[in-house]
Amino acid sequence: MEHDDWATEVIGTDLAERITDLKRQPGADLLLTGGSGLAGELTRLGLIDEYHIAVHPVVLGGGRPLFPRGGDRLGLRFAESRVCDEGVVVTRYDRA
Repeated sequence: MEHDDWATEVIGTDLAERITDLKRQPGADLLLTGGSGLAGELTRLGLIDEYHIAVHPVVLGGGRPLFPRGGDRLGLRFAESRVCDEGVVVTRYDRA
């Protein structure tokens, strides 16, 4: 994917370098969206400062893990939790 009409920037290569550059820029927080592979890679690179985990009230009975297995244990500190529309619970954790 080279571009998107709604995204500010699409990052396809040099993930660590591009995210590090974006974090150095002044302005508001960054919100990156993507699948568990992106979250796992950004976690492995130490580039996530806080996690917002949304739990939807649906029981699927299976699926992908939130993060790939085999990584180092990551300490998180609870920051806040809120209930959104349709009973979705969003919990925010900071890196410990």
